[in-house]
Amino acid sequence: AMSLIKGLPLAGASVAGRRVKFEFTAKDRFGNLQRAKSFELTEDSFEVVVEPILTSEEDIYLPADQALLEKSISIEPTSESSYSASFQPRKAFVYQVSVRLRGKDLGNSPVMQEVIPSGIGSQFNVLTGLSGQTPAGD
Repeated sequence: AMSLIKGLPLAGASVAGRRVKFEFTAKDRFGNLQRAKSFELTEDSFEVVVEPILTSEEDIYLPADQALLEKSISIEPTSESSYSASFQPRKAFVYQVSVRLRGKDLGNSPVMQEVIPSGIGSQFNVLTGLSGQTPAGD
């Protein structure tokens, strides 16, 4: 009965460019839900870490890709002991998602989440092989 990530992995793959949402609940080592601590000035600091699993040398994932991913991560409290978190991956990979408290993974963390390509975007496609000339006789 420890802290757990709920909602990941999604029932199916997520789509690149769409926000992936999940929840986690904070419990102590005895399984008790976290309660507000009036004597503490700061909240527990949870960290969500999302990293792609690169499986071949052909996988291209730049530092700028990771910077955009990290910038998209958000954590919001939904109650005294529950949190909602999300991230928005732009590249199709399997991602390892970890939720950590003071550097230690929560109970079932990390989890894997597959992200598949979204629909074709015309701005990223280039027409090649045509010279733009009209064939003779037309």
